[in-house]
Amino acid sequence: MVAGPLIGAQLAEFGADVVKIENADGRGDSFRMTGTRVVIEKENGATETMASNWHNVNRGKRSLTLDLKSERGKAIFLQLAAAADVFLQNFRPGVAEKPGIGYDDLSALNPELIYLSSSGFGESGPSSEQRVYD
Repeated sequence: MVAGPLIGAQLAEFGADVVKIENADGRGDSFRMTGTRVVIEKENGATETMASNWHNVNRGKRSLTLDLKSERGKAIFLQLAAAADVFLQNFRPGVAEKPGIGYDDLSALNPELIYLSSSGFGESGPSSEQRVYD
């Protein structure tokens, strides 16, 4: 839950243009509400409560909300992946394959793409399917 976002923040600090893709379910990244919360004032004067840890691991990134289950959202995602140098995903093994964004899918689209997969207990083994939050 933290490894992928932290890796992305470090890449941004090294000068990479990092685009974070979030769920289009109205909640975005669940890490937004985990831990100590701070009040953020938006440009329109509205306020939002968000976890300070989320800001820490998402510093330096641009963010885009996409529904990968929709044709339009998936098309936008694939357009970004086709032009990307690096793709980083932080799902449990097998989760990225369901919407068609696994290694085989994206490397066929962009053979030069570096595909980084970070999971808590590795790609295989007795604990590989467990969720990790620490």
